Amino acid sequence: MKARYFPGATVGVMLATVAAAAATTAAAATAPAGETTIASNVLGPEGPLFVDGNLYYVGWISNTLSKWDGKTAIVLNDTAGCGHNGLALTKRKTFLIACTNDPGAIIETDMNGKQLRRWDVDARGGKLEGGINDIVVTASGGAYATIFGVFAERPAAVIGRILYLAPGGRQWVEVARDLNYANGIGVSPDQKTLYVSETVGNCILKFTINADGTLSHRSNFALLSALTYSKTDSPWLGPDSMKVDGKGNIYVAQWAGGKILKLSPDGRLLHVFAIAAGAGTTNVAFGANDKELYVTVVKDPDDPQARGSVVRIANVDSGTNASERTVMNANDLNDFATRYTAAWCSGNADSVAAFYAPSGSLKINDGSPNVGRAAIAVAAQGFMTAFPDLVVTLDRVAIDGANIAYHWTLSGHNTGPGGTGRPVRISGYEQWRFGGDGLIAESKGHFDAADWDRQVNAGAIGSR
Repeated sequence: MKARYFPGATVGVMLATVAAAAATTAAAATAPAGETTIASNVLGPEGPLFVDGNLYYVGWISNTLSKWDGKTAIVLNDTAGCGHNGLALTKRKTFLIACTNDPGAIIETDMNGKQLRRWDVDARGGKLEGGINDIVVTASGGAYATIFGVFAERPAAVIGRILYLAPGGRQWVEVARDLNYANGIGVSPDQKTLYVSETVGNCILKFTINADGTLSHRSNFALLSALTYSKTDSPWLGPDSMKVDGKGNIYVAQWAGGKILKLSPDGRLLHVFAIAAGAGTTNVAFGANDKELYVTVVKDPDDPQARGSVVRIANVDSGTNASERTVMNANDLNDFATRYTAAWCSGNADSVAAFYAPSGSLKINDGSPNVGRAAIAVAAQGFMTAFPDLVVTLDRVAIDGANIAYHWTLSGHNTGPGGTGRPVRISGYEQWRFGGDGLIAESKGHFDAADWDRQVNAGAIGSR
């Protein structure tokens, strides 16, 4: 991510370089939801890499590259005006740094942060307008970089690009264009597929990597809105930077979503890591033996200083599938419940079903489970048809460990076809179990059926 993403933020000189970065707190501390804070007060945290027991990360507001050795953090590079955003390790054990400030640049440094080389133009001599967002190095020693595109308050022009530096090459050559704000980039273990995030499209693309490094067979790999619920309607909600593990699983941060998504090589959602430290998740790195993940995150995506941190969380085994319950924090659950409640009030039964996993189920009292979104939509439509003025209010969400209960109150008049015309007001709750896609895998609804029957047929208004 880059500072210019923030709605309402003024594009200007980036503040707080060396002094601010040096003030970064880097003492491991326990955070919510099993998170350990590695570094705090990072301005624009991005680009984590775990190399030889050390964690390296960058700050796009502080214009810095830092190193954490397990105890303390030190600043290695502080190139003013760069807007350090992406970080990649070359075969020569040097770093490539993506400078996101427009016009962009790519800097090569040694592992102590000393600048060795800088590119300010592509092979045609054109400036890197739109800023370099991320970089990935291939097994052969080549590298790909994304150009994000010219920032606007509301995204408009689709002008993102991908550049390629051949092994031993000296110039970055354009190999793809017309991307909807190109962001994170990754390569499959067999070196045959390139993955690229389109942030504004909320989509991940894939390309075939040809023998000469050029790209072909562009196609959609994953649409995040179809895999997990959207926490906000911001146009900037979408995939950010990514990493690919040795088994080909893709770990991608969702900016403004506060989560890391783990996807299989065929695009299935395997797991959602909800990050409590903030909503602006930007990137992820693998720790030793891939057992831990280091996540860079901005607390508030609307903060023009992008204050954030680097946190460490446990990874999940690659055998984990979408039946595993996603852990959400309280804020995310309340947000989810609020949206779910609004769907019940919308008159659109399909919008209710969209909160369920494709094979999710809704059971109401002692009835048979409604399995699948189509069946859930039919069940919801039954209430909406019977009560045209249906209103559902959220009372509270109760969380007790893995047990989640959504408490609601329903009111309306039974004026639908064959109805009695009687007013009804009744409270109940649903017991939720979430799947790895962040959607409801199972809901068990409960309310007083006898009271319901009295109100519908006798008009007596039940108490909450």
